[in-house]
Amino acid sequence: MERDNGDEDVRVQLGARGARGAHARVVRVIAAKKAEDEIAAKQQQNNSTRLQKVKDLQNDIRTATIQQQIHVVQTEKSKQIQPSKTITQQPPVQTPIAQRPIAIAEQKKANERIKDKERKEIEKLLIQEKEAEEQKVEKDKLLLAKLSNAILDDVGQSQRIQTGA
Repeated sequence: MERDNGDEDVRVQLGARGARGAHARVVRVIAAKKAEDEIAAKQQQNNSTRLQKVKDLQNDIRTATIQQQIHVVQTEKSKQIQPSKTITQQPPVQTPIAQRPIAIAEQKKANERIKDKERKEIEKLLIQEKEAEEQKVEKDKLLLAKLSNAILDDVGQSQRIQTGA
C-alpha cells in the first residue's frame, strides 16, 4: 500500500495483523531519494566535466596538428630554390686539400681552448668549495672553543660553591 504526500514518499508495510494493527510500519524514503538525486547530479557533473576535458584535449590536438602542418609547409617553402637564384648562386667555397690539415689543426686548438676554460671554471668552483669548507671548520672550532670555555666556567663555579668560596 503506497500513497504520495507531496514531497514525501510514504510507504506502509503491512504487518501480520494488517494496516490497523500494531505491526504496521511507515517507511519514509525522503533521505534515500535525496541521496539518489545528489549522486545522480554528481555523476552528471563528473560526466560533463570529463566530456569538456576530452573536447579541450581534442581541440588542443587539432590546433597542434594544424600548427605543425603550417610549420612543415613553411619549411618546405623556405627549402625550395627559386629559379632566379639558381643562376646567380655560386657553389660553396671549399678549402683546398692542402689547407684542410691547417683548418683541422685550428679547430683542435679552438676545442682545446674551450676545454681549458671549462677546466679553469671547475678549478675555481673547487677552490671556492674548499674555502667555504675551511670557513665552516673555523666557525665550528670557534663555537667549540666558546662551548668548552662555558663548560669550564660552569665547572669552576660549581667547585667554588662546593668548597664554599
